[in-house]
Order: sequence, then structure tokens, then C-alpha cells
Amino acid sequence: MISAAQLKKFSSLLQKKYRDEEHLFLIEGEKLIVEALRAGKVISAVMKLNGHSVSDELESRLNKKHIEIDNVKTEQFRRLTDTVHPQGIVAVVSSEGLIRDDIGGVSAPVVLYLNSITDPGNMGTILRTCHWFGVKEVVLSKECVEVLNPKVLRSAMGAVFNLNFYLLPSGRLVELKKSGYKILVSDMNGEDISDMKPHPKVVIVMNNEAHGADNSVLQTADGIISIPGSGKAESLNVAIATGIILFKITTL
Repeated sequence: MISAAQLKKFSSLLQKKYRDEEHLFLIEGEKLIVEALRAGKVISAVMKLNGHSVSDELESRLNKKHIEIDNVKTEQFRRLTDTVHPQGIVAVVSSEGLIRDDIGGVSAPVVLYLNSITDPGNMGTILRTCHWFGVKEVVLSKECVEVLNPKVLRSAMGAVFNLNFYLLPSGRLVELKKSGYKILVSDMNGEDISDMKPHPKVVIVMNNEAHGADNSVLQTADGIISIPGSGKAESLNVAIATGIILFKITTL
């Protein structure tokens, strides 16, 4: 049974401050919990709403890890979720080692650098898109929305557990360049992505829609790339743009 003190601690994880302090975060719904278990993440507690049933797969995976499911009342469960229509089950997951500062070991052919992506929905969609295209190395500027934000986790659909994250200020992009990467920055006024040529190591930089690329990013860039359009829209959503560019770069 979950104690009042544990419930208070777990419910505090809906706030970034306490996620950072405790190195823990909450995930909601069977799909995310199963994805976390498949990825070998450490789960310290699982709580479900009284009367909520779980699948045989989840129960089996939890039993193998010797993780018990605690039943909680409706008023208690509401403190563990920020959704209007909760999915009936939540888990507490360790965030230790999920985001790294050292990029020295990065060697994948395609790396995605996210510069000041602040919208949780966009971030989650971008991460899900990375997972689809097999782009596992994701580097974040400090201005990005937290990848453990509940809205990001929901829209990413478990992708967070299958990617490698690094935190790197945009001013340090040159470190990737020095290790052999070609830095390509997405911008409205760049070269048509149809003209992109293969390169063994590429960093794709996606920027905040409102502010675009900052000077430090542009100064580091080896090239500026754009997606051509034939309509009159002012801009393309950054998550959609990321998908188009990743499709292009992964099929060269």
C-alpha cells in the first residue's frame, strides 16, 4: 500500500523542480509502462485506480521484475496525473543517465539538434518521428522544453525510452563539427533539401519557429537548408518540417 508520504512525493513529480531533485518522473498508461520495461528502465512503483484492469503482458513483465501494483482510490489517483481523462495506471521511473552532458561518444551518421523547441506537443512529435526514422541521437539546447514533461511523454508515445539524449548549448555545436560532423541548419531562406548530398556524418539543426536560428548556430553551420513550398502559408510547423527533413536525410 502506498503511504501518504509516498503519495505526496510521487504527486510532486508532476512538477519539473521535483523531477530534477528526485531524479524520477511519472508515466501514465499501459503503453508507456510497457515501453519503459522493454527498454530496461528502472521502475520503482506502479499504481492503478481501484477496479482498473491491466493486460496480461504488463502483469507478466512487472512480475518478472518483482514489481507490485498498488491500488489507489480515485481522489489519490487524481493527484498522480495531469490529464482530464486518466488512463487508470501510472508508474514512477528513474531518470538517472537519461540525459547526458558528454557528447564525446556520439558517432551516429545522423544526429538531430533541437534548438529552443519549447512546445511540448511539437517536442513529443519530433521524438516520435526520430524513433520512426531510426535517428537515435538527439541533442537538446538548454532552452528546450524538458523531455520528461508529461505532455511530451504522452505525445512521444514511448519514443523517449528508445533514444539517446544529450544536453548541449548551441554555442558548443562546434564540438560536433570538430568530430567530423557537417552541420546543416533548417531555415526559411536556405537551399532546397532536394539538392542535399550524402555525407557520412550530419547534424540536422531544427529551430524555434518564432525565433529561428541564433547567431552562434548560423556561424557554426556548414549549410542552410529549406523545404520548398507552393502555398502561401507563412511557415511550416517544426515537427512536420523535422519529419520531412529526416525522411530526406535517411534516404539519401
